[in-house]
Amino acid sequence: MDVAEAMAPGNEEMELNAIHDFCIILTEHQQQCEREGNYVEAEMARKRLQELKTQEEKRRRIELKRRHRGEREELEGSYEAELQRFQDAWNERLEEYDTQATELDRAMRERHEVEIQEMRNKLFGSSAIRKPKFSSQLLNMRKIEQTLAHQKKYHEAHQLKVRADALERWELEKLRAENEQTCLNKEAGFRQKQAQELTALRKRIRAGREELLKTRQSDVDRLTRRFNNLQRELDTHQHLEKNKTKKNPVGRRPAQPRRKMSRTASRRSSVSDAYRASPYSMM
Repeated sequence: MDVAEAMAPGNEEMELNAIHDFCIILTEHQQQCEREGNYVEAEMARKRLQELKTQEEKRRRIELKRRHRGEREELEGSYEAELQRFQDAWNERLEEYDTQATELDRAMRERHEVEIQEMRNKLFGSSAIRKPKFSSQLLNMRKIEQTLAHQKKYHEAHQLKVRADALERWELEKLRAENEQTCLNKEAGFRQKQAQELTALRKRIRAGREELLKTRQSDVDRLTRRFNNLQRELDTHQHLEKNKTKKNPVGRRPAQPRRKMSRTASRRSSVSDAYRASPYSMM
């Protein structure tokens, strides 16, 4: 079995248990050979134990690196997915706000047009025409005209009537122009008031949208800070795992009942098995 096979998820626990057993057996065998003065076999056991530890350290280092990379990718993927959902939700919210704002703007402009038309009808309609107020000069001329007519002085009355008619036309035109200018001024003032109302609405709409964008950025910052905190926590945890692996390359065997080997023959048989069945044996 090579390193790649030893890294397979289904074999991980089995291989870890086997490696710990091999290390225990080889260590005990090395110590036994040392006590018995069998230094050649003790050296062989020491080298094999070192080889086993080196290969296990390499396997654990590769596995740890792979797992750490997977954890980082999973965290980044979760953050990107959450950020995308966040962006989609906010884009929809802003789109709804813009649609409502456009509708409010359109409704106000339409209302303004109706109001202007109603005002023009009121200002320039027939009901708005008032009886003219003529000058005292014209009124006096009409009075003299009537007096001359009553006195049968028709020629003088006619001449005065011509002059009075001309003055009346002039005064009527003047009154019409003044009335029209007054109406135009009122309309202009009303339109200005409407423009201010529309400007105020658009200002509120812009302020509301800017507030939404600030809230969105605040939420983005909070989301990013949370991701950065999780990333720092993960980096700290992974750094501790790396240091722990460096200090204990082979790791600890899961707690399980250990068999007792009281006889040297059994121990040496296990050593032979360890040499043959090691996951890192070179075939």
